[in-house]
Amino acid sequence: MGDGAIGKTKLIERFKNQDAAWIDGDEYEPTTFNNFTFEWDHVEKGQLSIELWDTAGQEAFEQLRKLSYPGTDIFLIGYSCNSALTLNNVAHKWLPELGDAGNEDPWFILVGTKCDLERNVTEEEVEEAAKSANACTAIATSAKTNIGIDDLIYKVQMLAFYKIAKNPRPNWGEESQWNDKTVGSPVAKPVAVKANAAFDGGADVQATIVAERKKEDKKKKKEMSPEDYALYKKSPEHQAERERRKANMSPEETAAYEAKKANKKNLRESQQAGNGGAAAAGGQPTAGAAAATSGKPGGTSGQTKANNDKDKGGACSCTVS
Repeated sequence: MGDGAIGKTKLIERFKNQDAAWIDGDEYEPTTFNNFTFEWDHVEKGQLSIELWDTAGQEAFEQLRKLSYPGTDIFLIGYSCNSALTLNNVAHKWLPELGDAGNEDPWFILVGTKCDLERNVTEEEVEEAAKSANACTAIATSAKTNIGIDDLIYKVQMLAFYKIAKNPRPNWGEESQWNDKTVGSPVAKPVAVKANAAFDGGADVQATIVAERKKEDKKKKKEMSPEDYALYKKSPEHQAERERRKANMSPEETAAYEAKKANKKNLRESQQAGNGGAAAAGGQPTAGAAAATSGKPGGTSGQTKANNDKDKGGACSCTVS
């Protein structure tokens, strides 16, 4: 979790593939909701499965974002190394938001992003913020240059194994209790990466997703002139959002959506023809499905849900807002 546009999604993409070429000039697009499952084989500790959730850091998606907090074991709370404000918001926005959701003393890693850029945050300021917030550990990363990515992945793995073993929450300065890795040593690549089709949060979550999107759309309509709003509805941004929604619909939801669209078209044609004809009745779409985005937005946050997996190691899910 963290402020919008700090590079959380790009960070997740490096979790998926550290060898992928970096593409400059990508247009920023806030994440709505996305999740992936990573599986690792650790030589000594066994198998570990991590579900990484990417959610939006923008204020408009606050209620949706909070639905991902319950049951989370480890959070990745992000800030941008070139923005002191994003670091300040860790203590003044993101930790209080977790507290309001019932996570009074969360296990979390403080993650700096964009460390390849000119820094506006000193290492001393980061250490003081981490110590004051009692982070389990802190690290600076760059998705563009791969700085710190291996070390962050390993920290997430080791902290997850530590929690799976039912150890007490480690405080700042106690990393040696759960992580004995030498910084810069190689980390095994995930043996499997699966992009989950949709967030399995039930009808209530799906309804919340749709409600949040409608709320944002109404806000735009209120702020824009009728002419500008009409242009926005035809814009690539809006069309891309519609495609993301459709991509995550079930077959039943897709059929209902197409039926409703056909009904509207028939009604318009009937009205234009002046015959007053009514469109044939059709199905209504269900509450909606989570939209898949390239990414959970702002600073980097992650959550991991760790569970025992017999003698194989454990399972863990991680969320980034």
